[in-house]
Amino acid sequence: MTTHLTRRSMLQLASGGVAAAALASPSILRAQSGYPDRPINVVVPFDTGGYNDRLARAFAPFLQERLGQPLNVINRGGAGALLGHAQVFHPG
Repeated sequence: MTTHLTRRSMLQLASGGVAAAALASPSILRAQSGYPDRPINVVVPFDTGGYNDRLARAFAPFLQERLGQPLNVINRGGAGALLGHAQVFHPG
């Protein structure tokens, strides 16, 4: 006896598996709060007063309203923007 698997039967099996996995996940994963849940740091890798700084500060009020979290604009200029990039990748 041979069983023929069609695309429709495979999709039905896959969708049932996804629903079962979601229900079987630990309750701690389903009970997490929405993202973002703390203030957001926007690192501008250029000095204060430049075009990039003004653009980031102009967008900040709209992003704060949309995300519901305060935004901190941090200027970290120097070394051809390398210091700002390093702060993002190694915040410590």
